[in-house]
Amino acid sequence: MTKFEKFKQHVKDHPAPYMAASFAGGCVATYFIGQRIDISNVVAPVFNNAPTFINENAVNMAGPAVKITQRLSDGHIFGSAKEAAMEIAANHNVAFETARTLLSKNTNGFISDVYGEAYKTIALGTIA
Repeated sequence: MTKFEKFKQHVKDHPAPYMAASFAGGCVATYFIGQRIDISNVVAPVFNNAPTFINENAVNMAGPAVKITQRLSDGHIFGSAKEAAMEIAANHNVAFETARTLLSKNTNGFISDVYGEAYKTIALGTIA
């Protein structure tokens, strides 16, 4: 029996250490390959129409996330999409869920207006 055949038999008899070593080697190789790849231009934005802002002030961004929404006809800014949907529901005598769905479709570009008014998401924020 040659040395290579002995080694093959040894690997068959004791597979765990060799599998662990090959897994660790694959992890190390993946780490070093990943260090050389820049994925910053691959990451997709979370919201389609929301611009990205870099806030250089120290702000405690705590609380639930909101979409700050603007009505385009008069420039009125709502503190959240919920506030805009509540106003739409009240002014047009529709259910809040209906108004919220229509507003979402408008700000994401699926419909052109909500009862004759157009809206857009101008920023993302949090409720303190």
